[in-house]
Amino acid sequence: MIFKVLLAGLISGLFQLDQTGAFQFMLSRSIISSTILGWVLGSIIGQPELGLRYGFLFGIFFDLIWLFRLPIGASTPPDYQIGSSVAISSLILGISFFNPKFIYIYVFICLVMGFVSGYIGAWFDVIIRRLNINISRMSRYYWNKGKFLKFKSLMLLGLFNSFVKAFLITIVFLFLILILNPILNFIFENIPGFIVEGFAIVIFFIPALGLIVVINHIIKESTWKVLGLGIVTGAIIFSYLKDFHVFGFLIILFFCIIIWVNVLKKEKV
Repeated sequence: MIFKVLLAGLISGLFQLDQTGAFQFMLSRSIISSTILGWVLGSIIGQPELGLRYGFLFGIFFDLIWLFRLPIGASTPPDYQIGSSVAISSLILGISFFNPKFIYIYVFICLVMGFVSGYIGAWFDVIIRRLNINISRMSRYYWNKGKFLKFKSLMLLGLFNSFVKAFLITIVFLFLILILNPILNFIFENIPGFIVEGFAIVIFFIPALGLIVVINHIIKESTWKVLGLGIVTGAIIFSYLKDFHVFGFLIILFFCIIIWVNVLKKEKV
């Protein structure tokens, strides 16, 4: 189990490097990093489909809810990459401890842990920014002195800080959830059946929550025309390629009209 935890931390750290400037392949986006991490860990425990399914679900959630929280100026948004990595790793590595009927409760707990870890990652970003300012000053000093080896070492140190942040936060939360698993299992076994069924229903609305955040932002920014055009165009293309039913297309079109009417009402007010 320790190997799996360290592997999850290592992969999270590598994705963090992509997020902070080492690669910039956009692999750090939650929808990609969470899916890949879920597949890797799921393959190790013999359940790659489980890892892919929930990795994609978690990735969509964290990407959507924090999509418009951008690191502009002094703003430090939650770390979506760490949040999704902690959530999917906690689920895959801890799911074997529970009865399958409790999976949706456990999914919810893992999402909460990912949410918290994302804000902790943002707090560490503030510290890393301060460290990097000092590293930048020292780098300029060594560059002017012609000490290029020390200059390169300091540049690598700046990236190393981000890697260590993601690695440590991920493994700390994973060890925490693994320690709490016996307690959680005991609690789950004593939860009334109707609560268990309730979580099974609520969990399917999680991606919808992220979508609502995006739609709300789009409406406020008056970019509803782009949204409507994109949805309608996508529906037409999908219907052509995948034999999408006309009924489904009409639902999407109706959805666009509702948004359009609501925007017009707000603009008149």
